[in-house]
Amino acid sequence: MSPRIVDSSSLAQRPPRSVLFSQTSYLVLYEEEEGKRSSWTTGRDEIHFKRDVIQDAQEAGKILADKSPGNVPREDVLRCIGIEHLVLIDKASHVMEFARNHVQLVIDAQDRCSEKELGRISRRSSRRSRKRSQTLAAGYWAMTDD
Repeated sequence: MSPRIVDSSSLAQRPPRSVLFSQTSYLVLYEEEEGKRSSWTTGRDEIHFKRDVIQDAQEAGKILADKSPGNVPREDVLRCIGIEHLVLIDKASHVMEFARNHVQLVIDAQDRCSEKELGRISRRSSRRSRKRSQTLAAGYWAMTDD
């Protein structure tokens, strides 16, 4: 069975899923047992991992800088999956700005809207991000389909 590529126009035909917001939220704090680490990686591992990710992003950025957007080989695009925010810093900052604005909009609307209306506001505000995510996922899926 071959994988199906999701067409974003077929997604628009689905009934929208509702987003609900609770009146309350809970924060649970667990005390860490003495002598046990909360992570299986060490500080040194984290430093090496960050250095490797930055190095991969720099290499990918150099490769992509020499090519026009429509002329990037499939293998080069696949190498960028997961580090897009480091390779395309200007685009990533734009996306983060949208995310911050969305969160601020929902927080500001909480005091003046019902839970149902808040869900509608959230859906409407995140429509562009959801469309972008669907397009990226479909594109990545198409590239990995061999």
